[in-house]
Amino acid sequence: MPRVGDVFQLLSGTLAVPNTTIQSGPYNAQQQDWVTEANSPRPISAGGTGSTTAASARTGLGAIGVGDLSGADTKAAVVETDSVVIIDSEDDNTNKRWLVSDITAYMRTISPPTGLNRNRLVNGAFQITQEIATGSTVTGNGNYPADQWKINHTGLTTGIVQAVHQVQPSGQPYGLHLQVTADQATVSTGYWLLTQAVEGLRTSDFNWGFDVGKPAVLRLRIQVNTAGTYGFFIRNNPATHTYAGTFTISSEEVGSAVEKAIPIPVPVVGTWAADNTAGITVGFTMAAPAANLRATSGWYAGASIYGVTGQLNAINTLNAEITFFSVGLYLDPDSTGVAPKWEMPDEAEELAACQRYWFRGVSGNSAGYRTMHAALAICDAGSIAFPVTMRVAPAAATLTAPIMANCSSPVPTPGGTNDAGIRVSVTAAGSYRAYSGEYSFNARV
Repeated sequence: MPRVGDVFQLLSGTLAVPNTTIQSGPYNAQQQDWVTEANSPRPISAGGTGSTTAASARTGLGAIGVGDLSGADTKAAVVETDSVVIIDSEDDNTNKRWLVSDITAYMRTISPPTGLNRNRLVNGAFQITQEIATGSTVTGNGNYPADQWKINHTGLTTGIVQAVHQVQPSGQPYGLHLQVTADQATVSTGYWLLTQAVEGLRTSDFNWGFDVGKPAVLRLRIQVNTAGTYGFFIRNNPATHTYAGTFTISSEEVGSAVEKAIPIPVPVVGTWAADNTAGITVGFTMAAPAANLRATSGWYAGASIYGVTGQLNAINTLNAEITFFSVGLYLDPDSTGVAPKWEMPDEAEELAACQRYWFRGVSGNSAGYRTMHAALAICDAGSIAFPVTMRVAPAAATLTAPIMANCSSPVPTPGGTNDAGIRVSVTAAGSYRAYSGEYSFNARV
């Protein structure tokens, strides 16, 4: 036999001896042995497979064939310790195992999962300001420096913070700029908040208050001139449950526009409106007393909770500045804690969204004729069609009195959620008119 223990050996007596005749018997026997060797399985130790079939060769080599892969059992749910085999192009194309845990981490770097794209806040990029002209300074409690963004403060120095809706440097058309103009080192009572109340229809699929609820992620792009930990809160409309949270601006981030994303866990208790009433309120806290803060971030029962102990008193420093460039609240059904890539809203769509809650309208020319009464108290003098269906029948107010002839006392009277009539008191029999009046219609949450 040509091999002994997988080692090839010459037959005894086949080696030639110098100056002697080669014997045909031993020579032919060795040749036949070569033939046998060439047609026999070569052992693995000699560079062969040790087999006469592909299947047994793969078994001997520990290799996997196409049939093995296509015929393999399937696994419905992988775990982090499972692996796949790859060809390592950086190591002479050798085979390497790649763990599922490492694959997952890599995929998150090239295509990170995020919350869903739709921003549930209105005017998140501060594009729209119907009520107050861009560049105007606002300080008063209850004012809206940008549509849907409300100033709430009490118990502090009057005008301590100025809010200005203004055009920003390249990269962001608008922003809401807050500046401390009269510092207050100690806040024992009172607060200063920037809030938005969100209609329940916009967050109905959050299912908050139930065990099928989904988490959210709060995203903001902000610039400050003071490093520190800043506070915010999210609460339901009855104000029975509040999430107190923070985000931190490092000294390296001061003076630059930075993005922050904060995961918001599901509140499994509380009532969260899913209709056209107030669903949630999102608020950012410039200042609040210790009694209105909580020890750590999380959900708490109760109202008047504005953040977390240790957060910055932003009104402590004269000329402290905060500029909000964009704010978004997103559903995060996969619990990624990652906000979607920011996309600037279409301005026309954002205006329509804002006008569902507040609208400024001008009455056109109109005329009527009365012959029976010299002084009829209520007469039609035209109407204003709303550009969108408003949340509810709005409260109306006169901003600029119309030009009137033979009439007085104009009153805007909404007929529902789609239009309003203008009513006047006619002075005497005959024609009358009232036109070019400016009116506001308020259906804010």
